[in-house]
Amino acid sequence: ETLAAATDADLPDANQVSGGISDTVTNGYILGGYTGARSNKISKLVFATDTTSALTSTLSVIRGGGGSQGDTVAGYVSGGWSSGYIDFFDKFTYSSETSAALTSVMDVGVSLPSGGSDGTTNGYQFGGHSPYTQHDEAFKLVYSTDVVSAITDANLSQARSQMTSVNSPLAVYVLSGFTGAKVVTADKMPFATEVTAAETSANLSQARAQAFFGSLGDGITGYVGGGIAVNDTIDGLTFATDTTAAITETLSDERSGMAVISDGNV
Repeated sequence: ETLAAATDADLPDANQVSGGISDTVTNGYILGGYTGARSNKISKLVFATDTTSALTSTLSVIRGGGGSQGDTVAGYVSGGWSSGYIDFFDKFTYSSETSAALTSVMDVGVSLPSGGSDGTTNGYQFGGHSPYTQHDEAFKLVYSTDVVSAITDANLSQARSQMTSVNSPLAVYVLSGFTGAKVVTADKMPFATEVTAAETSANLSQARAQAFFGSLGDGITGYVGGGIAVNDTIDGLTFATDTTAAITETLSDERSGMAVISDGNV
């Protein structure tokens, strides 16, 4: 559990509330976000060299505050805000490094949802907000067909936005967020049942929002760090026991609104 700044991997533009996806082997990508204005830009990180560059391809729309999910063929960014609240997914195909909007859409457009994935078959979006409303809705994306549907049994235990998520081999955990105030809440959705419930033993050590250092796990432990109020602390969630505790390692800077990508060898 060690962490260090990788300055060669600095992004071409300062960015926040972007989507992070990875082919899990060779490259990671940062999609959209806020760079002083909402953006449709895509940045690529080569894991072997820890170097980052801007791609010429872009998202179908400018988009900040989306959720992220994907398999080894393509990554997706869902929801977010452009000229309004977004109800569709953009699909980024790794082999061509190009992005396109899916025609299958969600029932509601939201910003700052959380995304999850089983890594092979399905992706998920949870929660988010629209004007004056926090949402608990869950949506499922089938990777083989790119079809999206609501799954009400997977709705969150609390309507909220600005969450982060971590994926274990068996479940996705949706952590923290904003209900009108920051929360410590941990929800767990096993992939086998697609039923979400609060998992109080996994609640974070402190209330966080925009702690987007999630979705980083080695199959044993998931990690969540930073967030609002801006800080550098990290919580570790042990999947086998569904328990969370603060770890001694910290981020190199206090920050919030980050995206995270991994080659799976964390």
